Amino acid sequence: MAVTNSVLHPPCHFVVACDDGCLGYLRICWNSASGWICVFLVGIVAGIVAAIIDIGSPWLSDLKEGICLDAFWFNRAQCCWSSNSSGKSCDEWYTWSRLLMKKDPTSEHPDAYFIGYVFFVLWAVSFSGLCALFVRTFAPYACGSGIPEIKTILSGFIIRGYLGKWTLLIKSLGMILGVAAGLSLGKEGPMVHMASCCGNILSYLFPKYSKNEAKKREILSAAAAAGVAVAFGAPIGGVLFSLEEASYYFPMKTMFRSFFCAMVSANLVRMINPYGDEHQVMFQVDYKAQWHIAELIPFAVLGMLGGIFGTLFNRSNLYMCRLRKTTWLGKYPAREVFIVTLVTAIFSFPLTYLRMNTSDLIRLMVSSCGPGESGSLCDYKVNLSDPQAVLLGSYPAGPGVSSAMWMLAVTLLFKGVITVFTFGIKVPTGLFIPSLAVSHLFHFGSLLLNSSTQCYLHFVITLTSKAVCISKAFRMQIIIPYPTYLQKLSE
Repeated sequence: MAVTNSVLHPPCHFVVACDDGCLGYLRICWNSASGWICVFLVGIVAGIVAAIIDIGSPWLSDLKEGICLDAFWFNRAQCCWSSNSSGKSCDEWYTWSRLLMKKDPTSEHPDAYFIGYVFFVLWAVSFSGLCALFVRTFAPYACGSGIPEIKTILSGFIIRGYLGKWTLLIKSLGMILGVAAGLSLGKEGPMVHMASCCGNILSYLFPKYSKNEAKKREILSAAAAAGVAVAFGAPIGGVLFSLEEASYYFPMKTMFRSFFCAMVSANLVRMINPYGDEHQVMFQVDYKAQWHIAELIPFAVLGMLGGIFGTLFNRSNLYMCRLRKTTWLGKYPAREVFIVTLVTAIFSFPLTYLRMNTSDLIRLMVSSCGPGESGSLCDYKVNLSDPQAVLLGSYPAGPGVSSAMWMLAVTLLFKGVITVFTFGIKVPTGLFIPSLAVSHLFHFGSLLLNSSTQCYLHFVITLTSKAVCISKAFRMQIIIPYPTYLQKLSE
């Protein structure tokens, strides 16, 4: 009985030379694995770009106040690591007034204050001006958040150039410059647009996706999940965002690839360690105290206040959008950016909490008070001789807490108003971080109502109010609490 050649030499047998059957089998294997390879590359590129943005934005933001002469590429926190201090006692950090006056003036010195004020405003206007210039000249599609347009593209529409190379470059650079300018905006929302640009560009390496717009949207759905993952360090939260908010067609295959892409991007950001603390999240919290049933009342009040804030913000922002279409603001977007930045910088410098980067302000508010903390937000009258107070963790608030709360009230009222005017200008703008910052106003009100409160409770209320406000502002009731609580508390 004769034996056929296919039995003696099966396809892809590497001992002998491969014929067309072997090459065809390899093509089938490559075609089957191309989707996983593509989302893997998207996760790698999105993680690298996000890490560069996370490193560059705080460096430029601190450049408004000074520079590290020994290592100019360090931001203020990195420059002061050796002295274990990031305050005024850091000798390695040179403010512009200290550098120009050739001495170490105090912040109360009139000349030092004036020089610092001028440099702060000039740097802020310069950063926002460059951002607006780059957007207008090279990539007009890079302005705004990008999430509504991504949803439109995933629904089946084609917007030529919206996910191109120039949009990716200017969007990434614009996020760094916009945040560094001190504008009341965030870089987390535009991360979704950035990751989607990576997905669109890398899909052209695979004919299966470059020649089929329907298949390409599977990659874009995974890229949208990676954008949320690199922004908040929450891979599952990114998948939920792509499922609930962005995608219109989300089969099981796309869900697994989206999770894989989000995991790759989030873990790569963690390996690069842009925050310098070996954590992939911006706001790491550690709440170990037990909660009480009575605390459900302030949480319910926060829910109502968050709904009111979200409604007022949405209506105010829609009014501003209509105003831009009917007035000179729509004809001269660069002037609008200049005016908003100038007003923001002038009012931000005099107040410490306004001068801070918004992410640093949020990090300060959600951090627990340790034994060695001496800040005004941790000014509690700790009485270790009272066993009941020690057991419950309940201590009376000191004068520092009261003064800090009034300062935060002014800070967040200003941010709540200026965010309405900022969101929508022709720079890459996100709304997640400003919404988180404004939510502290509810936390401020809870402390005024109770001057003797648990030290940890107001930090928990602050964390809760974040989720409440942006859940109403973005109408995403499931995916916001998940990355806000589960992911951050698990770190």
